[in-house]
Amino acid sequence: SLSYSLDASLYDYVFKSMDGDSPLYDSQLFSWTRDKVRSHALSALISARPFNLVQSIGVQISLPPLPESYVGRLDLRFPIATFGLTTKAQRPQPEAPLVWDPLGAQLNLAYGEWPSLGANFVWDIEGEKPSSLSTRLAWKGLSAELAFRQASELGFTPGSGWQSTGPEEFQPVSLSMAYSLALKPAPLWRSRINWSLNASLNARQSFIRFTDSTLDVTVGLSFKVHEFLDLQFSSTSRNASLWRYYPDLFSLPAGLDPEPVNPFVDLAKSFNFFDIQDRRESLFKLKSVSIRAVHYLHDWNLTLELTLRPVLDQATLSYQLRTSFSLLLAWISVPEFKASYKKDGSTETWN
Repeated sequence: SLSYSLDASLYDYVFKSMDGDSPLYDSQLFSWTRDKVRSHALSALISARPFNLVQSIGVQISLPPLPESYVGRLDLRFPIATFGLTTKAQRPQPEAPLVWDPLGAQLNLAYGEWPSLGANFVWDIEGEKPSSLSTRLAWKGLSAELAFRQASELGFTPGSGWQSTGPEEFQPVSLSMAYSLALKPAPLWRSRINWSLNASLNARQSFIRFTDSTLDVTVGLSFKVHEFLDLQFSSTSRNASLWRYYPDLFSLPAGLDPEPVNPFVDLAKSFNFFDIQDRRESLFKLKSVSIRAVHYLHDWNLTLELTLRPVLDQATLSYQLRTSFSLLLAWISVPEFKASYKKDGSTETWN
């Protein structure tokens, strides 16, 4: 197929200036310039459909008066895979040589309920070197991603921090893993009561700076009674020193030789609400806790929200729980008829 497109402004009536209290406008007619022509392109697409799988290759050319450019794309589909290529060449100035954008390649493999694989690769055509590569593995609620890019090796020096120790090279830079679980049992009491549980884990480990490692844990619980009550609870905790579980995997600087932390003991300490010292020693730190409740009162809805977040007290250099509380009563038929109260820390607001 061959297509041509032109998007231009034929007539503009624009504000020019003020003459006292009266605005002055200026009429602008069409002109063959970049200011008036927004898009001017010619596109060609060749496609085939063997075995009901669409294969295509296309190119789009930007025409004058816009800057000269060429965009190419290749899309291939197979029974268990898809593959794509895309790039662009453009001429910044009329007499300048063509400049190539990076070449992007995408590959995805998936079949039924089996794990799926994916990869995105970027090649720097002008620099003649790879720019980045990300590989992904996913299966049900579990996923992992390994990332590569051009980066310099970093070394940690006590008192100086992280410093570059060599030239840039293409290397693995990070590994990310995630897991999500959703539990939704069958409704109870004549389908009037529903509840669900959601939990997610997100971990990331940097290979360039081993201290850049985190593990976020989020738990959510919802409980609903039909036309009576909606209750939602969520909690988020973060471990900002995930590498402490496996310090022997890294080349640590001289003088830094921490003992590996047992992750199960560390997790148990974070839930020991009877010993504050255990919770201080745990690598898991609470980020937020929130509760939201909606009570249905026939013609009115009463909404309550409560959020707790730890905030650093600069005076004592200790964390204090900051409470945010809000209460809203709204008329269902006319939502504008409402009354609300909010308290965020020591600030109170009435509406």
